[in-house]
Amino acid sequence: MHCILRLKSFFSSSKFDQYIKVMEVGKTVTQKELKTKFIQLAKKYHPDTGSVKDANKFKAVLEAYRFLSD
Repeated sequence: MHCILRLKSFFSSSKFDQYIKVMEVGKTVTQKELKTKFIQLAKKYHPDTGSVKDANKFKAVLEAYRFLSD
């Protein structure tokens, strides 16, 4: 799993780095760790539980998760 993230970082390092920061994980995160972190952040920033600012953060987390989990 680590090699998948490394390949993505090679091909689109700036976007990869941005998404890693949004997800609050390291570059060697596993898919299992990524999913766990996504669930944690999704609960924290879901639009039904917070403000508009949280809704925007939720969208960013969702986009980052989709990119990193492919």
